[in-house]
This record gives sequence, structure tokens and C-alpha cells, in this order.
Amino acid sequence: MAYIGLDPMVRQSGKNTGEHLHITKKGNKFLRCTLYLCVTNILTHYPDSKIGKFVTKKKNDGLCPKAAKIAGCTKLARIIYSMMTNGVCYSE
Repeated sequence: MAYIGLDPMVRQSGKNTGEHLHITKKGNKFLRCTLYLCVTNILTHYPDSKIGKFVTKKKNDGLCPKAAKIAGCTKLARIIYSMMTNGVCYSE
């Protein structure tokens, strides 16, 4: 996630709960933008897919829509990384 820039920005504080952290944006901007567009497209055309259901669940849990999409980007990146390392094709 750090290569893409989707890892949470940690700021140490005594009153910090660790929720709703910003992303670092230190990684690959084009890959992060592409993942965001992919998740937006999935939500538009395939809302019943795993990613679509995950983002909808995050929205229902109280995250703002953009933060829910970023969580979907993280999930999609992990799925793609797992597919690439194991050499398998995606199956719903």
C-alpha cells in the first residue's frame, strides 16, 4: 500500500483514536488515480460485485463516500497483488 500511497498517515498524539486517518499520497500517483477510477467504475456498473458491496458496507458504517472509495482502492490493490503473486485469474 505504501508503493501506491494508500497507507495511513500516522501522527502520534495522546488523544488520537486512530480512526479516519488521511492517506500519505507519497506513492505512485498514476496508479492511485487508476485504482480510484476503477473503483468508481465498479460502483457505477457492477454494484453487486465484491468491491461494490465492500464500499457500500463502508459507507453504511459511517465513512464518507470518498473515504469508502479509498478503502475500496486498498482492497482492489490487495486483490490484484495476490493475483499477480499467485499467478491466478480473478473469479468472483
